[in-house]
Amino acid sequence: MENILGYCQPGNFDKKVDLPPPPYDAAITQNTEPLELPLSGNLELSENDVYEALLNHVSKFICYGKGVVKEMIIIKMEQFYAYRHSLETFTENRQVCWSYEPYAGGHIDGPLMKQCYDPWEITVDPLRQFDRHNVKLIMPHTEMLQACPDCGGAGRIECAFCHGKGKMTCNTCNGSGYTFGFSGEDRQMCVHCFSGTVTCAHCKGKGIHGCSICSEAGEIKCYVQLIVHWNNYTDSSLIEHSSDIPKDILKKATGELVYDEINDRIKPIRYLLGDKENKSVVDLINKHIARYFSKAKPLAHKQRIQRIPITKVTYVWRNSTNKFWVFGNEKTVYAPHYQQKCCCGCTIQ
Repeated sequence: MENILGYCQPGNFDKKVDLPPPPYDAAITQNTEPLELPLSGNLELSENDVYEALLNHVSKFICYGKGVVKEMIIIKMEQFYAYRHSLETFTENRQVCWSYEPYAGGHIDGPLMKQCYDPWEITVDPLRQFDRHNVKLIMPHTEMLQACPDCGGAGRIECAFCHGKGKMTCNTCNGSGYTFGFSGEDRQMCVHCFSGTVTCAHCKGKGIHGCSICSEAGEIKCYVQLIVHWNNYTDSSLIEHSSDIPKDILKKATGELVYDEINDRIKPIRYLLGDKENKSVVDLINKHIARYFSKAKPLAHKQRIQRIPITKVTYVWRNSTNKFWVFGNEKTVYAPHYQQKCCCGCTIQ
């Protein structure tokens, strides 16, 4: 770091150095009073809702029979809830590197003016929260002048195509000054060059051209560039009671948004339910902190909780007892043991 922010000769332009973020104090989260989240409201389905959901499900399959839906007798409906907890953190990373630009005159804010700041001491506000973007700026008191490394301070460099001669070999006559007919005997003077050489098109015969690095100024202004990156990191977990619905199916469902807030610190959330849900929230927060906060500075946190309704339906059809589940705002049906399936397999319409 001293070699970059100290005052040695600049070099390795654009070689970026990652700056570790300030250490995160986990006690800030641990000592924050948990938010009590009362989950009130009734999301239970009626029998008509259940019949309609199962009928819609069966109608998607060509080979499924609808007799079960029309003839079944519902004997029990049980209500459960699953919870999707998501935690998104808006973070900041910083890098520094030597950079330069042509010197066009003016004041040089160098190290003799004032001691250079630590990169994390400079206040840089994001343009938008929870939006990935970056900004670049010059670190105060790091500017210095240097002779242009490309032209040595001359402002002009030798043409690389003609090597400073201003002339190049004619491609038409290959430098002989003459062209020949098909028989090789009809020698004529080359009408393109008349001499075997042509004026270099790149430098227009001057043998030199203006230096593009310093814009012909002969000097460049070097400085330490600060690059600030803002990024988002997200973790989520699905918390459920024993509903017997496979998790990969249940995770596609949506539910009622019961919590949606942005805070400058992570607030643990305590459901008014049981230890399992509360532990899942704490586990997600701890995993999130361990995964991201050592490599990025957290600025803001967005937490969301969805409550996903699940209805377990037990029914009788032709003296056979069976069950299925209806879940989510979509009223998706999970019926792995539906009795009227065709053995040849089905396709979804």
